[in-house]
Amino acid sequence: MNEGILNFFSNISPTSPVLVNKEKSIWMVDNFLPKNVYQEITSEIDKIDNWELCSDEVTTRKETTKLYQSPLLQSLLLLLNSNYMCEWLNMQTKQTGLVADPYLHGAGLCRTEQGSKLSLHCDFNWANHIKLNRSVNVILYLTKKWEENWNGDLQFWNKDKTKCVKKLFPLPIRLIFWRYDTDLWHGMPEILNNPLNVPRDQICIWYYSSDNKPKTNPQTSTSKA
Repeated sequence: MNEGILNFFSNISPTSPVLVNKEKSIWMVDNFLPKNVYQEITSEIDKIDNWELCSDEVTTRKETTKLYQSPLLQSLLLLLNSNYMCEWLNMQTKQTGLVADPYLHGAGLCRTEQGSKLSLHCDFNWANHIKLNRSVNVILYLTKKWEENWNGDLQFWNKDKTKCVKKLFPLPIRLIFWRYDTDLWHGMPEILNNPLNVPRDQICIWYYSSDNKPKTNPQTSTSKA
């Protein structure tokens, strides 16, 4: 058992849950990584040249899971997708039996740039390729900096999509996570106004649990908040 990894997770303390409503909560961890590690990771991100452009009815973005030339970033992705992370999330969210997706379907490093947005959506829940239900979403912001007037807040709306009930600022090295829910509408509906040389970068990882059959969902999407 890796003592360094265990020490890492033992020192992480999420904030008190941020309530979206009485039933739904979101957890945050600021400064999830040491700043020197974060700075090295952003330097690696700057050198990535194998982005894949993805566009659908929800958003336009760049993404990649092919991080062979980025050893520190690849290690971070492996850490977030590890059993250690699953156990830590089990403890924080009061879940049991969380597992990560070794294929990183719909997950990985994601970049949104000036002029982009992420329409309100509910995430896909049934992962047919591993026959498991999605249970927890995790996002780690890796932007170099971010300012409020650039937009880019992750917004959570009521189930009727008539009111934004919570906004979360994409603070660099902020980790956020929440339990999956079929009617938890969220997105980044305001068009990004950030400078061209300051993209909104993040890692998204989804975690799953066993269930006998898929749950119903008003909208399925692999879009990354």
